Amino acid sequence: MTSRALVQSSGVVKLVAIALGSAACKRPPTCKEMAERLGQHIPQLGTPAEQRDSVRICSDRAWSAELRRCAADATDPHALDDCISQLLTAGQGDPKTGEARDTVYAYVDDAFPKWSLNHFGKACPDKLDDLSFYLHHSTRTDPWGHPYKLVCGESMPPGPEHVGVMSLGPDGREGTADDIHSWK
Repeated sequence: MTSRALVQSSGVVKLVAIALGSAACKRPPTCKEMAERLGQHIPQLGTPAEQRDSVRICSDRAWSAELRRCAADATDPHALDDCISQLLTAGQGDPKTGEARDTVYAYVDDAFPKWSLNHFGKACPDKLDDLSFYLHHSTRTDPWGHPYKLVCGESMPPGPEHVGVMSLGPDGREGTADDIHSWK
């Protein structure tokens, strides 16, 4: 190969490398990358636990590339809320269902472990309000106005490990397809 061919070849290689690099920059962030960028912009979302929750929510709901990109670029909680509400209502799923799912997971994944540390030797809280104390936002009713239900001890169905929380969904009846469980 002549030196001229080598220069032309290396020029092509550089162009290809630049093109590939540009394409990589334009790809949407993964759920993990989105959570990391959120944590950089919004300090309260920068803790390892909050980042794990963000990744879990993003993955469980199979957030679109557009939603991941929008959330990753949010620089404050208000921008994040706007982004999520606009995109969720534009076909990403029912926001009420997502809110209920987030809440049942928060009761089990966040509140119950904290409650357990303060109630050593006790297997179950007496009532859901005992766990509400440990949530950032205290809510006793789901987005449709029905009370969340705590399952623990003898009332525990197969599935939950220590405690379970459920929403009865839009119809307000237990045992129907729209129920939202922390263990499913």
